Amino acid sequence: LLVHAQKCLNLEVKESWYEKLHKWEEALDAYRQRLKTEQAAEAQEGCMRCLQALGEWEQLKDMTEAAWSSALPDARSRIAPLGAAAACQIGDVEQLAMYIEA
Repeated sequence: LLVHAQKCLNLEVKESWYEKLHKWEEALDAYRQRLKTEQAAEAQEGCMRCLQALGEWEQLKDMTEAAWSSALPDARSRIAPLGAAAACQIGDVEQLAMYIEA
């Protein structure tokens, strides 16, 4: 359906549409493509949500750690649950405590 809309109607497919359809791989690819051209927090957080849904805990841990230091408080509140999930799955108690305290 999205491919049809994109081709026939010249619609720009949003990354979040793939997420809503639970097409995690396609959403992750789309967010990563977007990050190649711009460093949008929305795209970065979208990648994190996809990695969580796919169970890619190491990648999610690395991405949340990298984003944490420069994230504003409102972004941290959105990133913290994702980082906590990764830390919990990996067994990193220190990281888990940091995200829980945020």
